[in-house]
Amino acid sequence: MKEKLLNILQNNRLYKKIKKIHTLKRFKKEKTYKRNNLQLKINTKNKIKKVHVVSTFVFLILALLIVSLSFLKVKTINIIKKEDISNITIAYKAVDKYRWELLFLAQKDKIKKSLIDYQSNIKNVEITRIIPDTLKIEIESYKPIFKTIIDEKAYIITENWVAVPTNKENNDLWELNILSNETYNFPSYKQLFIEDYLNKIVYIKDKLKDNLLSTSIKSINYYPIEREAHYITNNDIILIFDLNGLVDDQIEKLMIFNKEYLNLSKSWIIYIDLRIKNKVFLCNSENEYQCRKNLKDIYEKK
Repeated sequence: MKEKLLNILQNNRLYKKIKKIHTLKRFKKEKTYKRNNLQLKINTKNKIKKVHVVSTFVFLILALLIVSLSFLKVKTINIIKKEDISNITIAYKAVDKYRWELLFLAQKDKIKKSLIDYQSNIKNVEITRIIPDTLKIEIESYKPIFKTIIDEKAYIITENWVAVPTNKENNDLWELNILSNETYNFPSYKQLFIEDYLNKIVYIKDKLKDNLLSTSIKSINYYPIEREAHYITNNDIILIFDLNGLVDDQIEKLMIFNKEYLNLSKSWIIYIDLRIKNKVFLCNSENEYQCRKNLKDIYEKK
């Protein structure tokens, strides 16, 4: 019965037509799949070719760049000073070791450190690489604040307390005399003393300038062992400050003394000692011999 029914269906035209349609659809699907698969393979190959081409191009460019850079070596170093303090000869000596290095591999931080190691007064360093073979270096020092004589040689003291040798007159700078009973080694272009004490010296100097309108300071004696600063006025009065003490209290005592008791413009004062707390010790010209002897016994080099 089943076989008869199957024969009837197979001989049926509608059945044949449906079967033909299904066969055609399957064929089209297979054909589309093969075509898409072929196109995918083609696209993949094209992409791979493009990647290879781009990679090769990039590699060649990089290789060419590396080869080119290997020829860009430092042959010329130009150092420009933005001030008249730093020593240009020492600066060239500090960076000469970077000559013949690859231009773009010369490290700016190391160059700056080399310059400052030789001259601690240098504050700012600007470095520019100039193709094909030049380093342009601009240097700038800390500002000068004092002038001094050390071992019969003239120096400028910069604001970071470095002694810089000089051959020029610096009449616009305050004179700082560094005095001690001990022998000090004063290396040029190196920091001299602890900054904190010298900062106090500047602070006192500025306060005296702003508040002592009746007189002015012409020089300062700094005693590093005693940690004292002596300010000499234009009429040769010596004002003695203790840098280990509270300098604001000492300044205030002096201002009160100057305003309410004795104007510092008087010429018969030898020195005013402000080191004792809540007291002002005065030595006048009537006791000048003893005053001078006291100062000599305590502070003069032996």
